[in-house]
Amino acid sequence: MAEDLRLKPKAGDKSWFLMELIRLSTTLKEKVLVFEQYIEALTCIKEQLESKHYWKEWKEIIYMDGKSNSRKRQTGINIFNNPKSDARIMLASTKACGKGNLHQGLFCRIGQKKVV
Repeated sequence: MAEDLRLKPKAGDKSWFLMELIRLSTTLKEKVLVFEQYIEALTCIKEQLESKHYWKEWKEIIYMDGKSNSRKRQTGINIFNNPKSDARIMLASTKACGKGNLHQGLFCRIGQKKVV
């Protein structure tokens, strides 16, 4: 039963809300950052995006958790921040964010044109 629900975002209010936010953001050509404490939840979100939108990790989805080394995190940040990349969403665990590199590179707002 639980496995059947994993790929059905409408099964939970939070999943539905997030998928709707991502859908609207994609329509507006905006990028989305999702920070989550639990790896299982991040994995579930990634699987839903792969299933629903046919998105791929390291193309439209940038995923990083506490196991990601600093080089992988920085590569993900560079891809996500590149306006020419296909990256639409970054899924990051709070553990990965706490290692220093993520917030330094990701939230650098030099040249930012949009209000956050």
